[in-house]
Amino acid sequence: MLKEIPSREILSDLPEQFYWPRAETVKPPWDINVIAVAAHPSGARAILPLVGELIKKGTGCALITPHSQHGQERAATAFTRQYPFSRPPELGSAPPISETLSPNKANLVIFTASGGGDETLEISAIESAVKWKKLGNKVIIVGVEGEASELVGTIKQLKESVVNPEHEIDALFLANRLPCQFYLDLSVPASKLIPTGPTGFDFLHQEDTQKLGDNFRKTLGINPSDIVIVHNAIRGTGLWSEIEIDATPKVLSAIFKLAASRPDKKFVFVYRFHPDDQQPEVLSQELNSLTEIPENLRLVIHQPADSRADGRSPLAAANLVITTVSTTNTGVALCGAKPAAVRPHTGHMPLYFISPIAEKELEKTGTILPTASQLQAAAVAGIDQELLPTIEKALFDSDFRRRIFNAQATALREIYRFKGTATATYRTLLQLRRLLKNPNPTFSPPHFLPNPLS
Repeated sequence: MLKEIPSREILSDLPEQFYWPRAETVKPPWDINVIAVAAHPSGARAILPLVGELIKKGTGCALITPHSQHGQERAATAFTRQYPFSRPPELGSAPPISETLSPNKANLVIFTASGGGDETLEISAIESAVKWKKLGNKVIIVGVEGEASELVGTIKQLKESVVNPEHEIDALFLANRLPCQFYLDLSVPASKLIPTGPTGFDFLHQEDTQKLGDNFRKTLGINPSDIVIVHNAIRGTGLWSEIEIDATPKVLSAIFKLAASRPDKKFVFVYRFHPDDQQPEVLSQELNSLTEIPENLRLVIHQPADSRADGRSPLAAANLVITTVSTTNTGVALCGAKPAAVRPHTGHMPLYFISPIAEKELEKTGTILPTASQLQAAAVAGIDQELLPTIEKALFDSDFRRRIFNAQATALREIYRFKGTATATYRTLLQLRRLLKNPNPTFSPPHFLPNPLS
């Protein structure tokens, strides 16, 4: 079985390392040298808001990201199209990070996780930064989580390398407190575990979800009464990752049976490609070859363009979003945590299909179960026989839907600190200021915010 997040009773005993110094009392020079290491597009999106704010303060940035993998290239373009980054040329698996480190400035090295169990790029960059630090240069090394547990695998690999992460990593900025115990089990000091919230989801605070969804339906001629179900595909090795090959026909079969059993309703099934898959024609041919499609079911293929809005639109329009292991469903659930006035009238409902084959693949990377499912803020099907009844409950069982939405508006929002005006990016910047002033802080006495789980 996949690792489960610790119970609330265990978490209530953990110190919460929120320590907010007054901004005006911590004023290190922002003319620092920033190196962002992101092999995976979702990791790049987690770093973007943070580094974007640093650049506004006059700081430059070098981006370390792969060149050879066409899907990963988007991690680079996501940066370079929006910000004036410099990018080291032709990087291989062992980037020449020493060429981008500065002997005259404080170096801030920010890394994320690949999410697929191969953090070669991140590990190589961190090893180079640690060597530079041991030469007497000022280097601050921090990790930034995308959703919940991605950095666990990175820390494990670091412990097998020449890096001693519990001493040489200065801080891990966590999306929430739930995976803290796993980092503690890896000997990472509690003072270095800083739950700031998910920077990659900051945009959801301001996003007009209802407008996105309404526009998507209007563009495709989908009536407000039509039931939209989105299958949010993941990206693996090419399109047909083992998980997706297993899940797609089972999801399609469940949707076909659902539509056939309810001829009085109209359904729209949207297969949303992962933005980094480059072969939509493969699945398009597969879907177009299907026969005996119920008359009340319409199939739509959606290949997101470069804009974030285009990728979010079908999710915003959906009554139900089905995925296997994608973090996108956390964003869907967080939209459900927003006030009802900015939610589509149909309501957001995420569903995870965590089949045995998905569990098997996830175990290889040490991945923790999706946070939304752990907090009962999403529907969950564990085997294909559970898919259809779970879909029916998620769409038509008012008590089940109410429980899910209540969990989104309370437990999920509290865990991700998805409320108020302070964004995760702002909280992370405050912590970076503290680290730049004092790379080895002591919390005496500690300043804790109220425990959201107590």
